[in-house]
Amino acid sequence: MSSLKTVRTAKLRLAEISAAANPLLAAARPLLCALAAMPAKLDAALVEPYRNLLVREMHLYQTLCDQANLRREHVLAVRYCLCTALDEAANNTTWGRRGVWAGKKPAGNISW
Repeated sequence: MSSLKTVRTAKLRLAEISAAANPLLAAARPLLCALAAMPAKLDAALVEPYRNLLVREMHLYQTLCDQANLRREHVLAVRYCLCTALDEAANNTTWGRRGVWAGKKPAGNISW
């Protein structure tokens, strides 16, 4: 994705978050969707890129929450829960029990 498109998408997401009845839920929605759609099977070569995608999305979640002036303690609590849930979901797959995911657990590194 081009840098300009990424900025445009982030601006649209920020507007959606700011207008939402539950802005924290709106900010977390892409990560919740990723959790719900965690692939049961994933080629070994795609595990690290998939994890990196989730890490980037987690950073974007944090940035958008900060820009939307959401309560920091709520943002951090949700981030921890999302990291833990993503770890658990990945570790319940055959591809998540070994390799890059098993060695780099997001919840264990809350700064992701």
